[in-house]
Parts: sequence; C-alpha cells; structure tokens
Amino acid sequence: MTRDQLDTRAAPGPYRAPKPSATLAPGSKPEPRRLATFPRTETEELRVELAEYEGKPFLNLRIWFRSTDGAWLPTKKGVTIRMREISDLVAALGEVRRP
Repeated sequence: MTRDQLDTRAAPGPYRAPKPSATLAPGSKPEPRRLATFPRTETEELRVELAEYEGKPFLNLRIWFRSTDGAWLPTKKGVTIRMREISDLVAALGEVRRP
C-alpha cells in the first residue's frame, strides 16, 4: 500500500468490538477475553484483555502484530495489571482530560 492510499483510507474507529468467547471444555485453560482492540497501523494493534494465570485474573494491555502469514501474534511490548490495581488505574485515567 502506498503512502497516498494510506492517507485516503477511512480512519478506524476508536476500537473494534471483541468477538464472543467460546464455552470451555472441562479442565481446559481459559482463553483471554478481549475487551477492546485499538488499531495502530495495518499490521499492529493494541489489545486489552482480561486473562488468567495460575487461577489469578489480570488485565493485559499488549501490542499485537500481523505476521507475514496473516496471523496476529503478541509482542513483548505490554503491561499486566493486577485486579487489585484496577480501581486505582481507573481513577488515574479519570484524571486524563482531552485537549
């Protein structure tokens, strides 16, 4: 895609709605629940997911990229937030003012 084509395409919305999660089979590991996706470029996006590790839930904010075969893969760029930190994070984000 050329620079001119990128400049004329419609800008993506603030986020894409997540797909509904499937029902888990007994004993299987739960898949993260995507809460939001924020497109960055044609090949990169920021995902906000509710996940679980060793039975403990957490919020994951991570950059994902599209591989050459078209699959989306997570990068090391991201942060994991403990559930006990969520209310403080929400309060901090509430302090952000749009210009």
